[in-house]
Amino acid sequence: MPLAKLGRVVPTEVQLLHRGPKETQMKNEEAQKILKKFKKEFPSNRNYKYVIGSDDASRTIDVHLPSSKDAKKVRKELPMRYQGLRVIVFCPSDRQ
Repeated sequence: MPLAKLGRVVPTEVQLLHRGPKETQMKNEEAQKILKKFKKEFPSNRNYKYVIGSDDASRTIDVHLPSSKDAKKVRKELPMRYQGLRVIVFCPSDRQ
């Protein structure tokens, strides 16, 4: 039942948080299609690994780099969001 029917005026963003998982979760096939488009639009000639991931907030495109050397440059080149998915760049830590 939408929260507005309970007698309260609730912003749309909050209502989205209260929907069931089937209503808000992107289907895996759809996420894979978006990942394929992402790879074409942002190709890499290096050994980067692209994976669909998720966390508490939403689905993500995870870009795994083999070293932290290029991380800052890659983060500047890639968008923070791509077709509804958050883009996250991972790299190994250089800290000991």
